[in-house]
Amino acid sequence: MRRALYTCAFHFAVLSACVAFGQTNSEQPVEVVTVCDILLSPSVFDGKSLAVLGKFAGSDEGSWLLEDKCDREVGAKNGTSSDPTVWLERRGSGPSIPPAMPPIDQASLRRKLEQVEKTTNLSKHLQYQCAVSISSAEKKSTPNCGWLEAADQWVIEYGRIETMNNRDHGFGHLGGAQAQVVVKTLSVFVYVSRHLMRFRRGFISPAAMRVH
Repeated sequence: MRRALYTCAFHFAVLSACVAFGQTNSEQPVEVVTVCDILLSPSVFDGKSLAVLGKFAGSDEGSWLLEDKCDREVGAKNGTSSDPTVWLERRGSGPSIPPAMPPIDQASLRRKLEQVEKTTNLSKHLQYQCAVSISSAEKKSTPNCGWLEAADQWVIEYGRIETMNNRDHGFGHLGGAQAQVVVKTLSVFVYVSRHLMRFRRGFISPAAMRVH
């Protein structure tokens, strides 16, 4: 099954006063938390709607946010993995595009970016891609497909957090994740440079991604 991930794009300087994702200024900014925040204190975050930051990973089984490690070990229980991962639960049917993300609290975003950069490395993963050449001399084009390297990315997902606080089995593929985000909005890819943090508009299919 192919799963689609819609993303939205916004640009802002790191020192700007706020981050608003297409919403009105009257909305209260949403706090940013990390994957490890949720897994190490599940009862604190269970049932809350927050913006979750992590490294994106996806396959034909679904998609996750993850960190390489946490400050403390996340113990496996009831068949779940001890890896710091949060399953991304996308509900609904049809091709409709989700709404934009509400305003994000920039102070917590900067703070959490600094936090995850200490625990998690962005490197490369293999991504299956197909390309078609266009030629006026040919009547048809055959896609050329193969595994190519692509850069890991930070992603923010906004939605309701569900944990194993009152539950005896995990979430997602094979019940392996100890928490999930029931995604409510467009996803946001975060790019950090020395002078600018930027968000890119785009569309990817997690079915075409494989993480080392």
